[in-house]
Amino acid sequence: MQQAFDDGIEFMAFDSKQAQDIADAIKYLAANNKPKDMVWTDKQAALKFITANAGDIKNEGSEIKQKIELTNNDPCKISFTVTRIDDKGKSTEEINEFALSDMNKLIVSLKVSGKNVEVSLACKNKEKLVKVYKNGAQQAWGSEVKFVTDDVETARKYC
Repeated sequence: MQQAFDDGIEFMAFDSKQAQDIADAIKYLAANNKPKDMVWTDKQAALKFITANAGDIKNEGSEIKQKIELTNNDPCKISFTVTRIDDKGKSTEEINEFALSDMNKLIVSLKVSGKNVEVSLACKNKEKLVKVYKNGAQQAWGSEVKFVTDDVETARKYC
């Protein structure tokens, strides 16, 4: 079972020389082994990646189901549905509708919370252009969309 993400790791060494060698090796690997960034050839490829990776996440007693799809078959309008089920079985559904042209591709952030990684995509000028529904009722307009994944590398590919 996956544990929560941590902000550090410890290595044991026999002496200070070995500890320094381990530290140097880790610094080298970190500087020279960056995963390749995704290169999108078209909108369909990018949407296919997001659709495949914005899936279900299960943690102890709770579950998050995510579904992304085109709105009215328009390749620029997206409907993103998130259903959260708590440990008592109560579900909450939130639907975010937005236009890709309203999103700021330069303001994408990652936030680690426990076992999950949250990817936030903000609207241009942080304007409230995301139409939000919660359990079928329209809410105040939002200024960002948040995807959740349980894998850091997948989250980085959203950026």
